Amino acid sequence: MVQFPLSEEIKREHLAMRRQFTSTLRQFNRDIEAIISRSLDRGVVPDILKAPSDRSSPVTRERV
Repeated sequence: MVQFPLSEEIKREHLAMRRQFTSTLRQFNRDIEAIISRSLDRGVVPDILKAPSDRSSPVTRERV
């Protein structure tokens, strides 16, 4: 194994961690895109967008 000075070893480890993080983030984004696409195909998201929950409007309740 090649011996690196400590700062070089830290740089290599940091680069490896950044590459792993980037790879994980890209996979996460692909997974989210797939989930959203399936939701859109089934019409789940448009239904939510048609009837959004508006918490700023007053709530009317029936009195018992």
